[in-house]
Amino acid sequence: MVFEYSQFSEWYHRKVISGVLKGERTIIVKLWDAHICGIAILKRTNHEKKICTLRILTGYKCHGLGTELIRQSIDELGTEKPMITVSSNLISEFTPILRTFEFDLVGVYRNCYVSSIDEYAFNNYLPEKQSIHGITDGTLGLMMQSPLNTHSAARSFICR
Repeated sequence: MVFEYSQFSEWYHRKVISGVLKGERTIIVKLWDAHICGIAILKRTNHEKKICTLRILTGYKCHGLGTELIRQSIDELGTEKPMITVSSNLISEFTPILRTFEFDLVGVYRNCYVSSIDEYAFNNYLPEKQSIHGITDGTLGLMMQSPLNTHSAARSFICR
């Protein structure tokens, strides 16, 4: 699985593993015929309920797996409006699912995780970061695409 954030491996080993051990992070792995096809990494603290990572492997996209992972993430986090950030490189790919779950765009951050790349924040602001664009109406100005097919033969397991 390829991630666009160059520091992903370091973040995973330093923050995610220790967070799982402390009960602050959850990893949801989506399987299809015993193959990993998707993953969600969640953060749940008193101050933050966030979908930190949401990825579906290319060959498994458009089968409703992202929708399933978002639903499971919402259940795990205990909120209908978890925070999520999406890089400008992936925003068009994420637009249908963000609209399906009525996520509200609240800020845009430059150089947040990757130099020269904007990061769009939904449902909550990034702590201690300065948004370059304040969003007041909660809308995402991208074209709506048709909903994904939610039928799949995938299974999930959760690491808490």
